Amino acid sequence: MLGANAREVLVATGMLLLSCCRRRAAMAASPDIGSAPELPVSCQSQAARGDGWVTYLLVSPTRSSITGFARQHDLDNIIRWHNGRDFDSLPAPPQTQILRPWRLAELVQQASEAQAREAAWQVSGQSGFRARLAALRNGKAVKASTSEALPLDKALDALTYVEVEFSHPDDQTRRKKVLALVDTGCNDCDLKGSIIDELKLSKARRGGTSVETAANRIVEIPIFKATLHVQGHQASVEVSPADEDYSAIGGGVATEDDVDKEFDFSSSSDEAVIGADALASLGLLVDCKTRQLLPADRRELLWVESLPRVSRSHCIHVQVGVRNPDVDGKSQEVRVKALVDTGSTDVDLHKSKIKALNLEVDESELPALFETAGGVTTSAPIYWAVVRLRDREARVRLSPSSPHGDESDESEDDASESSDEDDEEALLGHDALAALGLLVDCKSRRLLLAENVPVTDMQQHGGVFVQKRRRREENGDA
Repeated sequence: MLGANAREVLVATGMLLLSCCRRRAAMAASPDIGSAPELPVSCQSQAARGDGWVTYLLVSPTRSSITGFARQHDLDNIIRWHNGRDFDSLPAPPQTQILRPWRLAELVQQASEAQAREAAWQVSGQSGFRARLAALRNGKAVKASTSEALPLDKALDALTYVEVEFSHPDDQTRRKKVLALVDTGCNDCDLKGSIIDELKLSKARRGGTSVETAANRIVEIPIFKATLHVQGHQASVEVSPADEDYSAIGGGVATEDDVDKEFDFSSSSDEAVIGADALASLGLLVDCKTRQLLPADRRELLWVESLPRVSRSHCIHVQVGVRNPDVDGKSQEVRVKALVDTGSTDVDLHKSKIKALNLEVDESELPALFETAGGVTTSAPIYWAVVRLRDREARVRLSPSSPHGDESDESEDDASESSDEDDEEALLGHDALAALGLLVDCKSRRLLLAENVPVTDMQQHGGVFVQKRRRREENGDA
């Protein structure tokens, strides 16, 4: 069992990241953090038995996941470690703290340590819980570099979350701490309707806004006033009901799949979302590589200014180069207008641009899954491309997008390329921003170039599950 040799076990199985000082500072623990999570029935009888090698997948309520390999009898203590238990002066990892509680989603017994390690590397190459779960269960044979232990920054798959507090603007005794997704692809904040009711928030002056939902309907949703508190900063923000509440106003589609049912996920797994306007008011930068918010005082860094905006929104659009990875040279790339969207995992690109670049579908990749506001899940093929901003480039997973969100429409023609210049042609997602070493500054509407960032192969950061939570407003603010 994990005990006197805890450090050796965690290093050997790749779960100890030695250089974790640059990660998120420790957050205040919630009451249930220190206890071991309840395991799915299918895993309860497996986790504690046996001393053979296994490859495992852990999951949190945010659909974040950790893959790894270990002796089967050590697995329960590894789960406890991620849930806050220290072993022999070895503190629980701060990288996984904010995403607790963790529970076992799946384990697969392996014939040897080498096979367990190889399988863990294969699973880590996928992004998104569904894709990782499928890769582990299907035992997909993909060649992986398995000579090294799997470090935690590769084992962990997650977007950027932060602990925040919402309060009533006129009554600071009405406060609620929640875990919020950091999403620069939307304007305002989202908050679960039950929390809005609990805080008794008042409606904002503009009352409501029009939103296009997964049901392809334009619905009117209410807007409320709140005060947002984050890391010693506070701002007055506008809040709308979270995605799970759309069905109550006629905009949702109940299509939870078997994975959602198996692991008791709702169509929206986030308590709250903080958008670009809130981040601008707070004056905080988004660092996708370390999954944290940073103070805005980074005057020493080079930066890339965003494209001119056409509204008051603090969402950022930049021009990036995209090329076929099999073709060298900047002359072979296309320049596209991309929305900086930390609420999505990878890169989306308009179908016409994919066609122009002559990109080929990677048949070895699991299809991308798009989760929309009402819980609708659709799939799309995966391509590979090289994305460049200034002198930085990264090889990224890429999936097709459509200007109206209709991925099944094959009737697009060249006229789509002459669409209004205000329409973005691409999304630059969370893992691409991390690979390029970019800090998102919504207040100044620019991207900062973090120092000492090597050229990164996005195969190490790959993603196939793109979580869509963007809000489109009729007036074009998004």
